[in-house]
This record gives sequence, structure tokens and C-alpha cells, in this order.
Amino acid sequence: MVSERGREAPRAPVPCDVRYRFDSKADFSVRTAVDLSATGVFLPAEGAHQVGAMVELQLVSLGGARILRGFGRVARVGRCPDGSPGMGVQFVSFDEEDLALLEKLVAAAGGEAPKVPGRS
Repeated sequence: MVSERGREAPRAPVPCDVRYRFDSKADFSVRTAVDLSATGVFLPAEGAHQVGAMVELQLVSLGGARILRGFGRVARVGRCPDGSPGMGVQFVSFDEEDLALLEKLVAAAGGEAPKVPGRS
């Protein structure tokens, strides 16, 4: 389940590649993030992934200068803007330095918090 904080975190269409896998013995799949925040990422994903499933992640920052590694949990399954299947992954285990870098990337890309109905 996505926390209220995670839902309100500023998001931006930060162009970064995301390598992910659900099984530590499997090869990584690589997709380009649809949007990114300091609390999670939404990315295209083939196949059915269950909400709550743990996923190993590697994010390549702009220019490929750095790889951020950690774990996340599938928070929601939905559709990308182009209608293809996608999934929202909430970050569970990233170090503080990586999270700070993610916040800077989102802010630099003009990230804004999503509108929450009933709030100003």
C-alpha cells in the first residue's frame, strides 16, 4: 500500500533507465521510467505483477553517471500514458544519499506534488 506521504511526493518525468527483477537469480529487465519521485517510480512493465511483490531495482541517473541500488514494493498496477501496462514501485530500501540524489533529480526536472482531491 502506498503511504499518503508517497502519494504526495513531488514527481517528474525524469528520463532514467530502471533495471528491475523479482527473482535474484533472474536477469534484469530494463525500462525507462515514466515518472520518478524520492519515494518511488512508475515504469512500463510487461506481465502481471502483484501488488505487494518485492522488486530489486537499479536506477541509472541522468548521463549514466551513477547507479542507485535498492529494493521496492509494487504499490499499484496500472497503465502508462500510452496505454501500455505499468507498475508503481514504492522505494523500501535505498540509502539516504541515494534518496537525496533522487530528490534533487526530481526538483531539477520541475517535479510537482500530484493533486489530491479535496486538498488545496
